[in-house]
Amino acid sequence: MKKAVLILSLIVLVIVGSWFIVLPESFIITLIENALPGENIYLKTEGFKKGLFYNFRVEKILLMQKGNLMKNESGLPVLSSDSSSSEAPLLILDDVSGQMNLLSVARLNPQLEFTTHLQAGMVMGEVDLMGQGAITLRGNNLPVQEIPFFERIGIRGEGILAGTFLFRKGKEELKFSVTNAKLKNTSFGGVFLPLDAFHTVHGFVTLGDGTMDVRSFNLQGDGIYARVKGNATGRQVNMDVELMVDSSFQETPILQAMVGQYKVSPGYYVIPLKSVLPAGIF
Repeated sequence: MKKAVLILSLIVLVIVGSWFIVLPESFIITLIENALPGENIYLKTEGFKKGLFYNFRVEKILLMQKGNLMKNESGLPVLSSDSSSSEAPLLILDDVSGQMNLLSVARLNPQLEFTTHLQAGMVMGEVDLMGQGAITLRGNNLPVQEIPFFERIGIRGEGILAGTFLFRKGKEELKFSVTNAKLKNTSFGGVFLPLDAFHTVHGFVTLGDGTMDVRSFNLQGDGIYARVKGNATGRQVNMDVELMVDSSFQETPILQAMVGQYKVSPGYYVIPLKSVLPAGIF
């Protein structure tokens, strides 16, 4: 019995010792902040503190983009290459708590698991600290207006976001939905997009190897429906927005004036989004 207790104590000592001695805070912070393989997007931590047994708390985890997002003369978002530009967050997670996955440590592929709240919403995630480098985020009941990414690409307004975001070497996947949306109209490349007509959005987008593929992107409103199709390869955007309205939709004179030129048949419009993006856009 004493021998078993001694062995168990040694195992606990090794596990705890490795957490405090082999994996110091500075080392873990470095692993987290270098987990993403991209050049322009990375993680930043503020106020990281280890707990007693492979757990931790972080005041902030920020998904950052180097440089400032600006607009060119065509109204497209572009990333400034000015080295004096400050870095800006795409997502801010406050008061994060988590732990090291012990099974992943045994597999020599350590992963951190964490949870945090964003107002009434919750974000859960895993950070792969070694190997390919990957981050998975799953969010529910998140307010769109509290996520800087949307503001930076020109989408403003309110709504409740849920989705899964996977970042791994060579490929990123974003699956999301927005409900109770109250978005503001916007434009892309000088093309008017009537976002205030829609209350629900569903999307699935993949990025990798210099391409962005819109697997599905649908918007639903009262008597109006839109579908985005296409892709971006390198700097060339080749997308179309199919806009469909039925007799119950109340078209305003402003909407008619902005999209009337794209009318294909009664109640059916095809709006082209075709532009060459300047270098530096994400």
